[in-house]
Amino acid sequence: LEVINITTAGDLLMLSSRAGNDGDRFIVKNSGNVGIGTASPLSTLAVSGNLSVSGSTNSSIDGSTLAIDATNNRVGIGTTVPTRKLHIYDVSGSVGIQLESDEASTDAVLFLDSTRDQIVQFRDSSQTARWSINSDDGGDFQIFDGSLSGTNVLTIKDTSGFVGINTTSPQAVLNVISDGSNVGANVTNIGTGNSFVVMDAAGDTTPFVIDNAGS
Repeated sequence: LEVINITTAGDLLMLSSRAGNDGDRFIVKNSGNVGIGTASPLSTLAVSGNLSVSGSTNSSIDGSTLAIDATNNRVGIGTTVPTRKLHIYDVSGSVGIQLESDEASTDAVLFLDSTRDQIVQFRDSSQTARWSINSDDGGDFQIFDGSLSGTNVLTIKDTSGFVGINTTSPQAVLNVISDGSNVGANVTNIGTGNSFVVMDAAGDTTPFVIDNAGS
């Protein structure tokens, strides 16, 4: 089918419903723009209404700007070979995700939902895990040096609120474990006040005090 328009203003092709009251179904403008569900396409292809794309062939928009891996059901931004459900890549600049709410009564929230652990991992250029933040399936918050199989640096228990440093089972509000090669806790006072104070619940008694002179 070849359609030639020798005028400068008319449409090349228009398909409408027989009743003529449902609007234009398909239109090709003299400019070459194609409209589906709209009579005024402002881009090469404009669709007004729902859009469904299916098939087993990978697709991309503007090279690697947006790529769909139909085989593995993955989406890539800046890459045509996404390795996760959503893979964002930039070879020359910083990569970021921005969540913005312009409504005074709403928040910008990032949810991590899982029946197991919820993990945020920081990796270097060789994809080696440097730090991992985890909320395990028991509700405890943890920080690891490396992957989750690395050294547990910090644990906050969900049930008690106890904080453990170098232990996953803190037995007090703050529980610090040292292997002996490192100082368990170091308090440096550069001012004139007391260095360490233990007070009762009411805050009116100080049964234990270390002043700035170490006494």
